[in-house]
Formats: sequence, structure tokens, C-alpha cells
Amino acid sequence: MATDQEKYRATYLWNDLGLAKDFDGSYFSCDLGARKHEALYWEKVLAGLGNPDPVGVSFWDDEEENIEVAKKTGINAHLFTSIEDLKRELKAS
Repeated sequence: MATDQEKYRATYLWNDLGLAKDFDGSYFSCDLGARKHEALYWEKVLAGLGNPDPVGVSFWDDEEENIEVAKKTGINAHLFTSIEDLKRELKAS
């Protein structure tokens, strides 16, 4: 899970809301010291994933700026517009 959050909200989402049981890991901006619209954020995400080939990393977001920066680092990034579009893209890949 990649998200821009401050530390208290990140803790709430991960622990109290229980997202930790639904995701393998988290990349909160407060932990990385960078936000999704910055290349440094994606460099740290890739490092946290063990530096895989970025094209094998998929990311969806509802903000075009975040998508463009992720794409510049080589990540397979897509603009999230609706759950129907997401389902279509997942079936196609």
C-alpha cells in the first residue's frame, strides 16, 4: 500500500482499521520522508521492495501527478478512475 499519510493516521489505518491484514506491506510517506509526487518516494518504495525491475511493479492512484512521477521511475502506473476500469485493466494484464 502506497499512501501519503502523517504518522498518527498511518498508525490508525494500519493497526486500528486493520489494513495490515489485507496488505503485504505499507509505504507511508511519513515513514519514507517523501510524498508520492516526488521521485524520491518511488526510489524508496523500490528499494523497500528489494530493487525489482520497476516495470514489474504496478500502481494505481487517483492523482495524475503521482502517476506521472511513478511512471518516470519506470513503475507500471495507472490512473484510477473507477472500480470498473480497475477490473478491466487487471483482466487485461
